[in-house]
Amino acid sequence: MKKTIMMVLLVSSVLSFTKINAQVDTVCFNTRDTIDNTWSGGWSYKEYIVPSGYIIDSVYGNFDRAGYAAQYEDFIFTYCAGTTVFDITTAVTPFNYSTINTSLYDRWIDLTSFNYASVGVVRVFLPVNAGATWNDLCFAISSVPLPIELNNIAAKLSNNTFSHIKWQTSHEETTKEFILERSIDGYKFTDIATVKSKNSAQMSEYEYVDNISNLEPGEIYYRIKEVNFSAKVNISRIVFVTKLASFISNVTIKPNPSAGVYKVSLNLQDDSEIKVNVVNIFGQHIITNASNLVKGNNAIQLDLSAFQKGIYFIQIVGKESFITEKVILVK
Repeated sequence: MKKTIMMVLLVSSVLSFTKINAQVDTVCFNTRDTIDNTWSGGWSYKEYIVPSGYIIDSVYGNFDRAGYAAQYEDFIFTYCAGTTVFDITTAVTPFNYSTINTSLYDRWIDLTSFNYASVGVVRVFLPVNAGATWNDLCFAISSVPLPIELNNIAAKLSNNTFSHIKWQTSHEETTKEFILERSIDGYKFTDIATVKSKNSAQMSEYEYVDNISNLEPGEIYYRIKEVNFSAKVNISRIVFVTKLASFISNVTIKPNPSAGVYKVSLNLQDDSEIKVNVVNIFGQHIITNASNLVKGNNAIQLDLSAFQKGIYFIQIVGKESFITEKVILVK
């Protein structure tokens, strides 16, 4: 017969261990399964399979053994990890009558240091052949947060300037934050951003955009550190983007400031169409020009005299290159 007591403990005052904000279940049995002849004369046993998502924290044997001294009030606890089928040849025994010389009856015995996590199967043996009797056998088990699943981390480069790092997670209820790290050699990483966790049990998606315009051409590496509320850190696999040598170089804009007319000079690695945008401080494109330019040095004239004085941004776009320069228009 099995009986289950459900309770949530903030701090356990009954058991010999402490669980903070853990779901703790106490599962008790007052009948045995059958007799096992592994030990001479036959001991009775009870078998218990640890539920998925739980660990065993302690065991309590409410037994009697009339006429015996306290050091003989004993039972044997055995555990097989990673299976639901008990095998005495692989079972581990953290304590038994030969290792503990005090009574094992009517007290909670702490098992937390052994980290007996699911999936696993327990057998508790009692020497009924030598006067021991069953009353209750209880297990205290506590829920274990599912480990975060950090999936599909990817990095993509746009305009040879922006790295888009995306990742997906599930079971991030205990995650505090994600720390994005960058490296130029794949070995030495530095933190570049911290993204707060959504703390969701469902699939969550994240994206961070890294401006690499000031970095030298070559491979740029990224990884993510997941930090939970206990300060434990998990690190993702490494992804990278490849920044090309700029197709557009030696950009100058003169005069700046100007009363209206600017000369944009630039050098191209090859013949190409180049787009030049003028953007105001509100992000509106007020001028868009496309020109077929030749390999080498080129010059483009822009006239902003029809617009109000202020700050504008000139964007030069072409073949995986994206360059932005600030200009000031005066009247």
